[in-house]
Amino acid sequence: MTYNNFCDAFRSQFCAHTGVPFTWLKYYTDGWRGSGSKYDNWLIRDTNSHYDKAPSKHLQGDYLIVADPEDEILGITRFSMDLMYKIFQDNGWDGVWSFVDWSMDYAEENSVSDLFGSRSTYEDVKDRLIVRALNYQINKAELKDSVFRKIGDIALVLFAADKNDPTMCTLIDVPDDMPEKWGVDEQTIFDDALRNTFFMFPPRLHNNLHDAFHGTAADGRFMEPGSIPPQLDPKVVSFMVTYPNNNGTMALFYPGVKERVAEIIGGSYYIGFLDAYTIMLLNVGSGHDPRKIKSLLKGMAKHTAPIDVITRNVYLYDAEKGELEMMNI
Repeated sequence: MTYNNFCDAFRSQFCAHTGVPFTWLKYYTDGWRGSGSKYDNWLIRDTNSHYDKAPSKHLQGDYLIVADPEDEILGITRFSMDLMYKIFQDNGWDGVWSFVDWSMDYAEENSVSDLFGSRSTYEDVKDRLIVRALNYQINKAELKDSVFRKIGDIALVLFAADKNDPTMCTLIDVPDDMPEKWGVDEQTIFDDALRNTFFMFPPRLHNNLHDAFHGTAADGRFMEPGSIPPQLDPKVVSFMVTYPNNNGTMALFYPGVKERVAEIIGGSYYIGFLDAYTIMLLNVGSGHDPRKIKSLLKGMAKHTAPIDVITRNVYLYDAEKGELEMMNI
């Protein structure tokens, strides 16, 4: 059976097999750009991300989307036709429907539709909120309907995690109308989300990349009460990450971290965001030229996935002023 014939057969038999109303199904083909609505923009962005596609303004692949029309953006189940066709080639229709049944059951058990639905309350959601850093220019179109804070060319974006995901890795960005629906001001929401993020991904300081990548939970502690910070040489590069190190860029933006680092490193410092996981720190008095740091960042960005590029610019934390700014160099 050809791919196109399989897609037609799968779509025609899906409702009969699952009992899902036909009105719940939408079929989108490769290259679909949507209408520009909040839902379409989110669906394209989230589906590409879900299947590890590069960030794009169009859908990459053919998908059957299953969603209750009463819930926009919420509680969807999607099926990649490329994946379904491969399952069919390997295991026939029995394999296809077995995967469909598992997916539908999983979606029901792990739905995030309660996060932002009409019955959503802030008390139900606030413990699942975290913040991640993204490059603003790369993600500008996708962020227009999201809650975020912009610092230079970095966007600190508010996300909520799947209710049954203990790793807090299955995320959906918070729509910009939710603070009003919850009746909670954005600053309170961000403060709560930053506390959650700190708890899930506490900051760590290291003298070298090996320790930054391979350190234990006890290594590099400097913000916890009673912790003894590492001895940083102000003349050489230091590194800041989180533990576990899959949200490392956020380490700098936790309350009190910038100030504490200045105390440890001995004053004002340059900041190079190597990627989404690792931050490079250099004391201003070390004699290093920030233009060379910027050249390094630009070179690294060419070999980094767009989603992991935070910025190609160098930042400065001025310890005397207590201010963080992007350097115009």
